[in-house]
Amino acid sequence: ALEDFSKVANNPDLFEDKIDQILKIGADTFDLPLGIFNQIRGSVYKVKNVVAPKNLAIKKDDHFNLDNTICKIPFQKKATVSFPRLTETEIPNPMKIKSYLGTPIFLNEKIYGTLCFSNLSHFADIHPYHEQFIQLMSQWIGHSLESSERESALLSAKSAAEDANKYKSDFLANMSHEI
Repeated sequence: ALEDFSKVANNPDLFEDKIDQILKIGADTFDLPLGIFNQIRGSVYKVKNVVAPKNLAIKKDDHFNLDNTICKIPFQKKATVSFPRLTETEIPNPMKIKSYLGTPIFLNEKIYGTLCFSNLSHFADIHPYHEQFIQLMSQWIGHSLESSERESALLSAKSAAEDANKYKSDFLANMSHEI
């Protein structure tokens, strides 16, 4: 799984495609077939990418109230959490998720959202190395988002500098003509 993740992280595919591939790797590795990369703003949980069994009607851009999701736990704790037997806990679980593994994604030292995997059909064994692997995935996603933000900022600054240079050239040409 780590080798597959490394191949995905280092290939030239688009970020969205890489996330889909990472979700598939996680779903297979953790035996948790529902994988979601989400963004959380206030109490709104927005699905950014998802890999899901065909019988689940969850898709990209779906919105949920954060309080109605298990993802609120890693979001609030700012830490990876795992529940191999979630239905046997006291945690409110409206979707009746059997097993869950989730971790926050940080962007510029603030929580952007979560990366989570779950299973609604049976319990899954969740090992410490699963927690370490999902943390690695989450860190890669956070760093990729930060790189994308920096690239966008650089392109905006470049465009502003080019516009300023054009205005300066136009001004100097007009001043030269006036003189």
